[in-house]
Amino acid sequence: MKLKGRRTNFISDAVSQFGGYLVVLLGLMFLLRVFEFLSGPAGQALASGGTWRYYFSALYFDLVYVLFISPILFVVFLLCYWRSAKLAKTAAVVLFSLVVLGHGLLVQYFSTALNLLGADLFHYSAEEISQTAGAALTGSMVLGVVFGLLVVVLLFVFIPQHFKLHRKLATALLTLSVLCFLFIGIAPASPKADFGSEYLNNAVENKSAFFYNEAYYYLSGQEQHENLPLFADFYLGYDGKSNSKGMATFVYPDVENYPFLREDNSVELFSSFLRKEETPPNVVVIVIEGLGRAFSNENAYMGSFTPFLDSLSNHSLYWENCLSTSGRTFSVLPSLLASLPFGEHGFTEMGKAMPPHQSLISLLRHNGYDSRFLYAGDAQFDQMNVFIQKQGCDELIDKNNFGSGYKLLPENASGFSWGYGDFELYRRFFHALDNSSGSKPEVNVLLTVATHSPFLVNNQEHYKEQFNQLLPTLGLDEQMEAICRNYQQQLETVLYMDDALRNFFEAYRQRDEFENTLFVITGDHRMPDIPMSTKIDRYHVPLIVYSPLIERPAKFSSVVSHFDFTPSMMAYFKEEFDFQIPELTCWVGAGLDSISRFSNRDTYPLMQTKMTISDLVSGEHFLNDGKLYRIEADMALVEEDDPELVDRLRLDLLRFKNKNSQFVKDQKLYPDSIIARY
Repeated sequence: MKLKGRRTNFISDAVSQFGGYLVVLLGLMFLLRVFEFLSGPAGQALASGGTWRYYFSALYFDLVYVLFISPILFVVFLLCYWRSAKLAKTAAVVLFSLVVLGHGLLVQYFSTALNLLGADLFHYSAEEISQTAGAALTGSMVLGVVFGLLVVVLLFVFIPQHFKLHRKLATALLTLSVLCFLFIGIAPASPKADFGSEYLNNAVENKSAFFYNEAYYYLSGQEQHENLPLFADFYLGYDGKSNSKGMATFVYPDVENYPFLREDNSVELFSSFLRKEETPPNVVVIVIEGLGRAFSNENAYMGSFTPFLDSLSNHSLYWENCLSTSGRTFSVLPSLLASLPFGEHGFTEMGKAMPPHQSLISLLRHNGYDSRFLYAGDAQFDQMNVFIQKQGCDELIDKNNFGSGYKLLPENASGFSWGYGDFELYRRFFHALDNSSGSKPEVNVLLTVATHSPFLVNNQEHYKEQFNQLLPTLGLDEQMEAICRNYQQQLETVLYMDDALRNFFEAYRQRDEFENTLFVITGDHRMPDIPMSTKIDRYHVPLIVYSPLIERPAKFSSVVSHFDFTPSMMAYFKEEFDFQIPELTCWVGAGLDSISRFSNRDTYPLMQTKMTISDLVSGEHFLNDGKLYRIEADMALVEEDDPELVDRLRLDLLRFKNKNSQFVKDQKLYPDSIIARY
């Protein structure tokens, strides 16, 4: 009986002692939530009357997270307590402090990047993570983390010594934790209420719960995959008709061995707008980091901070509703230059195992072009260098071989700089042109980096002044103007980027080859460091094709994607200049649409991060994580309730994902005969 009593006292004492640590943890989680709310734009973004709903939803997520991890922490605490109370206290201070530190860092990541960090972290190398973290690191942030950790440790050391929960209350709290662990899980379903923006819907979630939930499924190999037989008629929907208009028109001659190989029936439209010269035109593709429609050109809901680009689009072929294929840079080169499928975690993630394929660069080289790729940062990031080398590109210039005489972007407090600014990138490009023979037409691809965290550019004071002059003229309401001021530094770099483009074209006009050059400008994705209005906002980028060859400029409101660019470009060269192009291609896109009114004839899978292909645009509808939205003419989203249409779109997405999975497994795109010939 005495032994039983000692055991009972031992467990109840441990529960009571543990309850003190749990109360401190709950208090710190609450304080971190307050910090997140006050340091971010949530207060400004919330509509009138939605503040309390946001608070309660956020606290619900935080409470569920703490309750879920409590049984895990208690088991460790109890085992240590069995050895000695002192060991248990030391273990508790370490474990609880690490929990708070990890959560604080995830909150800081979200506050900086405005994106939830998930298992996509595991698909970046240590060097890439170091570069990204270094870009965001500031001296005040480091001091804040050190000071905050010291305070947290002291709180866990002293408060539980003088404060213990009543045993019955601690037992009830631990019982509730066990029930949460068993029946609710670490990441409960999002609240039914929609807060009106993607940023708010993400902000309300517990950042640790989201990360650990995704990490668990990834590391345990229990990722959820929906699979259907690749050739099942069920793919076509209940009545035998797919909702996918674009994909249904493709003819796949050998889908069992080459799931993406199809007859090339790409739309050719450029010849209707361009004057034909005897010599094929040079091609200059400029991909601008973070350039989104939210703050560029007419009807940008944040107002336009790109006055030069706006004026250029009036003399161009301009697609105002273009979609990038992902929310990060990793997919822009394969999608824009080669219309390639994603692979498992992005095509470039395959590294040297990327199967042979055709692209804008490789096919133009096959038809007599010289080629060059210039990146203002380190091209090893996302293995862009490997992808470009696979195209047989003649010259690759990046941060590592930029040469002397060029000024890096300003360093942040940790001494990090992504690379060179836009002015320097364009100056380096002109130097390369001056040293080329000029005997062949050229295709040049340039990728900028200045409009990226930490958003530091040379001569920043000038763009700060320009921002303050421009903002009052945009006619924004008070709420949007306040948001713009909160993200002034980001928008200053947008003004810098636009100014650099102005300087670029002024210099290029002085060159002989200007009159016979096609310039293509787009964003790799919409800048995520400014809150998103909708789920599709992160993909919404401009696509501008400018050239002195254009006889009649036009603006198109039809939805297109990066997948469509190379198919239309190669169809143009084949039609106008009789270029040798394969009759069979693996283009995912059907080609650019030239409809001036808002419409969409095609279906596009989208990969937000390197983890999953979860989004689909089909016709005028958008499927995101199983939710259906109708796309409005201004690319706003309106949620719809149509279970049958959801099933159709889900099947279309599964159709693509299964073809993509087969490609990942077999790693085959083209037959050897096509690769050998082209």
